[in-house]
Amino acid sequence: MADPPQLAVDPSLPFPVSVLLRTHRPLLLEVRRGRLPVRTGLDRSAKIFLGAVGLLALLFGGMLALMTLLGLLGVCAGFYWLAGDPLEREIERKFRVVHAHADRFVLPEDLDEQCGSLLARTQQAVAAVLSSTVHREGLLDTIDNDRTLPDEAWQIARRLTDLSARRTAHARIVGQDPHPLIAAAVRPYDLAIETVTASLTARVAALEAYAAQAVEADRCFEARRKLAELEELTPEYERLLAETAPDALAVSQIARMSTHAVAVEQVFLASIAEARKAGTHLLSVPAAY
Repeated sequence: MADPPQLAVDPSLPFPVSVLLRTHRPLLLEVRRGRLPVRTGLDRSAKIFLGAVGLLALLFGGMLALMTLLGLLGVCAGFYWLAGDPLEREIERKFRVVHAHADRFVLPEDLDEQCGSLLARTQQAVAAVLSSTVHREGLLDTIDNDRTLPDEAWQIARRLTDLSARRTAHARIVGQDPHPLIAAAVRPYDLAIETVTASLTARVAALEAYAAQAVEADRCFEARRKLAELEELTPEYERLLAETAPDALAVSQIARMSTHAVAVEQVFLASIAEARKAGTHLLSVPAAY
């Protein structure tokens, strides 16, 4: 069974906001359910009333009366704030941050099954590249993976959210078995959805091809590392051969070892070239914007 999609967050967000979104899933779900932040402060009528009272205090009592009134209001506001629950205030503060960034994250629940599968494939491909040894060693320098791949995954997630919403609305309006009288009329809309789906699927496939090349390059990198360890022990093998085999056989064995080393090096370099080519092809695919 394929892994489910994970929360997608705009990588351009400030780090504290990104962490808050990633660690407060219940608040994200409340935003999607339509909850609004609790209103704070005074409404318009209360502000007008207090303004009128303040003006009257200034006109009939002077500046001292106005300052006294403002002081009393400040004390009342302070007591009201102290009477509240600090934990509730902190939760509400975080909820306001989440609500203000409602368009900067994509929940798995925002997507239908097909779009969710495409997002999961995208996230797995990006993770495979970014966790690869050849990436960490800086061998995949065709594109700036640390910046480009997270941004590409976010753009795909954003497009998938829009596609999923359009497809859900389309199914609700047209239904599963539209009447022949409207079947031809809705065909252009069907084609639009199919075209966008095919475009995003191709983008995901390009990411997966890049990830596959990175994984293969990793295997070759590991083989190369092991061979390098053996090469360090070559004098020991030469000594063993020289002590236990005729000179001609020893020379032949050592030559074969060197040939294998060159072959592995060539395979490794070829795998890196293929991975870079896949990265270049990724850039050539129409952007998922």
